[in-house]
Amino acid sequence: MAHGGKTRGGEVEVNLSKEVNRFVGRAISNLIKKTRKQFNISKGPLINVDEEELFGRFELLKSMRVFEHEILDDKEYIEKFYCPFHRLVNDGFLALVSPKYIGLGLSLLQTVADAVNENELKKNGDETLKKTVASAKDPKGPLKQTFLELCKENDCLTIKQKGKLFDELVDKTKNSRGGAVIKRFRTETTGRGAKSENSITFRSEIKALAKKGRGSAKAKVIKSEDAS
Repeated sequence: MAHGGKTRGGEVEVNLSKEVNRFVGRAISNLIKKTRKQFNISKGPLINVDEEELFGRFELLKSMRVFEHEILDDKEYIEKFYCPFHRLVNDGFLALVSPKYIGLGLSLLQTVADAVNENELKKNGDETLKKTVASAKDPKGPLKQTFLELCKENDCLTIKQKGKLFDELVDKTKNSRGGAVIKRFRTETTGRGAKSENSITFRSEIKALAKKGRGSAKAKVIKSEDAS
């Protein structure tokens, strides 16, 4: 949700507390789906996959996620990290970041948001974002160290495996939050992209319909519109 004021990037200020579940929560949910898919032995035996690591990843990721019905009694969480948008799209099973990891999620999202804004993109392209992601993945950096401390009781994964999982979380959060901003920036600065793509798609659909209905009166009308 947008609020008044400006950030250092010259953009409308955003309450990132309300955005954590949208981006980091989605990243966690996607990683759970990815792990579950890898663990789907119904499609045959696992090949070149460490079953114990998959199980450990799955357990750790589940501990990082809660559902709405599990968090409704936590008034402080709901007030700070939940927003009307979530209520509109949620049927009770929207993946939310668990209270234990929500602070880390906010720090990660803030780090990405600070690195990708209009000013940074104009000056450095996505170089600032690349450096920020590398810093977030630094084994001795505060974000990864915080993550390792939070999940130290999970003995199913090694520190290296936990670090790998956190790197994937960083990448998915970066792609989700940073990708949305970069796409908007390109559209606004070039004036191209969305409009031309829509035009091409629309024209292709018209031609396809004309070919399918060739010889009919409807096809002639479509062809006439295409020619114009």
